[in-house]
Amino acid sequence: MKKLVQLSLVILLSYSLFTLPAIASSDPPSTEFNFSPTASVDPAGTDTRGQYEQQNLFWNAFGAIGGTVGALATAGAVAVALWQTKFSQNKKLKVSFTDDIAVVPDGGNVVYRYVGVSVVNIGNRDVILSSWGFELSNGQRILIVPDTSRIGKAVSIVLPYKLSLEDAKTLMYAEPLFFTVVREYVASGDLKQDQKIRFYVIDSTGRKYTALTTKTVNEYLRIADKREKQDT
Repeated sequence: MKKLVQLSLVILLSYSLFTLPAIASSDPPSTEFNFSPTASVDPAGTDTRGQYEQQNLFWNAFGAIGGTVGALATAGAVAVALWQTKFSQNKKLKVSFTDDIAVVPDGGNVVYRYVGVSVVNIGNRDVILSSWGFELSNGQRILIVPDTSRIGKAVSIVLPYKLSLEDAKTLMYAEPLFFTVVREYVASGDLKQDQKIRFYVIDSTGRKYTALTTKTVNEYLRIADKREKQDT
């Protein structure tokens, strides 16, 4: 929007610089605002040619000012139209990470734990989510594929998924599998224990949205050890 306003001011200044001096320095056209009488001397003997020339110059200058105002109004209308077009096509997602998702099937007594990424469409157009995952320390992307287990199919979002305006979805990853994968990449040196993990979501145009985990890798490893002791 700032660039559009600057463009409007440039148009206005250019019009003023090239229009007003030309009118002020040139003779007024005989067909515009021609107040010149057939005689240059009135009955009292006073020369009126200079008065009529001043009137012509005034009205032409007044018309130039009106043209300048019109040019400004046009430039402003163009700027507003361009801004509205850009705003109406604005694509924006709010992405956040969560590690405290618990799922209990209806009538069941087993708790399934998940980590996940919450995605909210806060823009002005639909967004198609195509893939998601997390990144290693060197920036390499690890793609998360759909969970084919019975409970996984029930809670998973099938990608690609069209996220409508003001719609929100959570992409979930089974916590035990997340802990296992984290351990493997720590052992291989691809994840550092003092770092937070960056999760990503990619849309159909290749644009990437990211969110960091709320804890470090080392903290998640301690939680994994605690979970294992509880299960034994």
